[in-house]
Amino acid sequence: MDYETQRNRQLLAKRAATGLGWFSIGLGLTELLCARGLCRWMGMRGKEDLIRFYGVREMAAGIGLLAAKEKAPWVWGRVGGDVLDIATLAAAFEGNPIQRYFGRRSCAPFAKSRASS
Repeated sequence: MDYETQRNRQLLAKRAATGLGWFSIGLGLTELLCARGLCRWMGMRGKEDLIRFYGVREMAAGIGLLAAKEKAPWVWGRVGGDVLDIATLAAAFEGNPIQRYFGRRSCAPFAKSRASS
């Protein structure tokens, strides 16, 4: 791989991490400021503090992505946080009438890929 190709990849990765950082801050602010509406929309009333906590974590990851010289640990930290978010949200859906809708929608890509293999 020549120098120019390597440099282009590095710039693209840096740009992607910066975009992810700004997206994380925006999502975090939304979760922090609109937790009640999000919980009502998802049928998870009473879980507003959990959604606000996700917002704070999301904003911290975004700030880290924007401020750090080495972006990879922050990207992986964000991925790990998203996995925890999904796991706790799935547990909170227990007995929720909207659970089937979200469950089908979130599992559909995996079911499709399993069927094709």
